[in-house]
Amino acid sequence: MKRILLIIFAIMLAGQAWAQEHFSFSDRCETGQTLYYSIKYTAETEYEVKVTYPYKNIHSYDYAIYGSYSKPTGDLVIPDIVTYNNVKYAVTSIDEYAFKNCYGLISVSIPNTVASIDKSAFSGCGGLKTINIPNSVTSIGDWAFSGCNSLRTLDIPNSVTSIGENAFVGCCKNLSKLNIPKSIVSIGFDVFPKLSENAVIDEWDCFVKNLQFNEYGNACYIGNKENPYLCLVKAKSTEITSCTINAKCKAIYDGAFKGCEELTDIAIPNTISFIGRNAFKDCINLTIYCQAKVKHSKWHSDWNPNRCVVVWGATHKFK
Repeated sequence: MKRILLIIFAIMLAGQAWAQEHFSFSDRCETGQTLYYSIKYTAETEYEVKVTYPYKNIHSYDYAIYGSYSKPTGDLVIPDIVTYNNVKYAVTSIDEYAFKNCYGLISVSIPNTVASIDKSAFSGCGGLKTINIPNSVTSIGDWAFSGCNSLRTLDIPNSVTSIGENAFVGCCKNLSKLNIPKSIVSIGFDVFPKLSENAVIDEWDCFVKNLQFNEYGNACYIGNKENPYLCLVKAKSTEITSCTINAKCKAIYDGAFKGCEELTDIAIPNTISFIGRNAFKDCINLTIYCQAKVKHSKWHSDWNPNRCVVVWGATHKFK
């Protein structure tokens, strides 16, 4: 009998743990939705206030992080200032999972006090058509907009320096414009839609069809108005024998030249600060000439998985 009571008590405790509220306070914003905030003091006069979700998330894959609370819907304007215990605070970030699976959101305006959009912040927001990201944001986390398949345009401001893994996977259906900022320093694995072996409709093909790439030297690029050649996304074809990388390029995306078996040599200028995983996978006849004398720290450890010949400090290729 005691054992049964202990089991029942443990189950009750587990239920209470799940029902534990995650937020510090809540408030209704100007567009009518109730938002939830967590406040954390990092020093005596320093703090961070995040827009968050109501229930403590035990597992990141849980879909019920709003529990019995109503999810925000419609057109949402996130406030820049909130009041807690009669003190005004600036909203500094969008917490991980903050709006996960808020299917009813149509548009979101983020204030210019926010510095980061964290992991899966808007993942699964299938109805989201527009989002305004201000110049204050410096980082976009892993899976941040994954599954936002109603997004039509996405302008990432020049303040953003890093984009996490799988940030835009599942956004291919209607996305026709994507600006990658010139400020970017690192791009996570599978940021853009990828080839899926089990997909009924190839997400990558859908992405290529909708999005307009900029072509140069047998490669396709994504960038912005000031620099349309910022990120080399893929080779024009796996049958290319040569490729000249644009001098303004800063990043070579995951698997960009994968399967280019006829490609014999390529010159990588010093401007390339990032190379993704498997960028030159299965390039079996390739010699890579690098202007740099050593590998950049932001190049993925498997950027050259087939161990193609690499010539470092090959300045003769860049005259």
